[in-house]
Amino acid sequence: MTSHETLMAAEGRYGVILNAISAGIEIYNKDGILVDLNSKIEDIFGIEDKEEVINHHLDINSYYTFGKTITVPTHQTAMCIEYDFDKVLNAKAYKTTKKGKIIINVEFRKIHNPDDGSFTGTIVTVSDISDIYSLYNSYHTLYDKVMQTLQTLPVGIQIYDHDGFLTFSNDATVDIFGFKDKEEYKKHKRNIFDIPTVPVDLREILKKGDNIDYSFVYDFGLISKNHFYRTNRTGTIHINVRGRVLRDRNNKINSYLLIIQDTTSLNDMIKELKEAKNQAIEAERLKSVFLANMSHEIRTPLNSIVGFANLLTSSETKEEREEFAKVITTNSNILMNLINDILDLSKLESGATQFHNEDFDISQLFRELFLTFSHKVVKEVALNVHIPKETCTIYCDRQRVMQIVTNFLTNAVKFTSSGSIDFGFQIQKKGIRVYVQDTGIGISEENQKKVFDRFEKFDNKIQGTGLGMPICKSLVEAIGGDIEVLSELGKGSTFSAFLPCKIR
Repeated sequence: MTSHETLMAAEGRYGVILNAISAGIEIYNKDGILVDLNSKIEDIFGIEDKEEVINHHLDINSYYTFGKTITVPTHQTAMCIEYDFDKVLNAKAYKTTKKGKIIINVEFRKIHNPDDGSFTGTIVTVSDISDIYSLYNSYHTLYDKVMQTLQTLPVGIQIYDHDGFLTFSNDATVDIFGFKDKEEYKKHKRNIFDIPTVPVDLREILKKGDNIDYSFVYDFGLISKNHFYRTNRTGTIHINVRGRVLRDRNNKINSYLLIIQDTTSLNDMIKELKEAKNQAIEAERLKSVFLANMSHEIRTPLNSIVGFANLLTSSETKEEREEFAKVITTNSNILMNLINDILDLSKLESGATQFHNEDFDISQLFRELFLTFSHKVVKEVALNVHIPKETCTIYCDRQRVMQIVTNFLTNAVKFTSSGSIDFGFQIQKKGIRVYVQDTGIGISEENQKKVFDRFEKFDNKIQGTGLGMPICKSLVEAIGGDIEVLSELGKGSTFSAFLPCKIR
């Protein structure tokens, strides 16, 4: 084989090898003029005639003439260029089938003569990374949208890496935990497995790689005490955390996603609803008890009225008729008082009760009450009235004051069979306090809590509706006063009420 044939064979093998390389290869001489390229370069740059490009004396600086360097995060250590074919066409630099722009990764390597080390040219390796760059941009756009969405969510979102260190925290988390400095919180490496306010069992569940749905009380006192982060919050809140463990393709833990919700208001609402439910159930029970007892209380005097009215028509003597009329009158009064009590309580609970204030002498009122009840107590009971001033004029509703004291006295008379009943009033700042003290059967500590509840009777052997004390309580509270009972079982009771009023 001649030397010419040997050279041609070598060039053939060189061309085959050059075109077999998957990356684009260009060779420039020491003057920076393109002298050779492979088929991949023709594909990347849309070159129709390889010889035309080589013979056009295209130099190595054309990359900067027709493109600009950019940063591609996926190729941080390489030179990346945005190459513009419109500039190529406008300059008529070479014929190309391409238009628009592509992103290429370019690497320059100098060639030196192995004999004397002199510079002989440059090999340029080119890769089209347009698809990778487009994919990155799509990913980055998607990532931005996801982050923006997480920021606008009304629940707290936190992301921790596989070691448990915080990498992301949205704005809702700032509100929940009251961060004084959001950036300071994110920059400071805080490990979820060391946070003192996170329950130990919750941390253990995350370490095991299990998903969680966990509620607990978050104590800001622990944060302040340990200076864990700066917060505007104090006290405690109820927190619900839904944790999701994110894994990579090898099923290893990649990160932890926590969805955090402040459920304090929800817990309070649930508590209030439970209390309201219990109150509704209790109200329904009391209603049933009330109706049952009212039915009995109304029927008792009504039966007497009807029965003795029938007997009255057939009675033969004047003494019988007078006795029957007396029974009818007594039971009529009982029935009238019962109906009045029911109407009073109904008006008070609906807020329809009206008060008519006037100037009156409360000392005179108590003297009148003494005369009235002195005929109602049994002879074994001493009735005593205590009037601090001969004349004491107050501005209040006389009828309501009399109603309150009358109910107190009526109650005392019912439950006192011996000893004494003392009643009176005391002048206090911004009002008066009326009281009735007896030596009757008394009230147990447990029943004292229910004595002002509607229809609570602690001795069913004694006649009465059980509405007197609830009416007193409603009347007193309606004018801004207070009512109380002090009692000891077997030793008697003291009922008193403070009535705000002007003292003349």
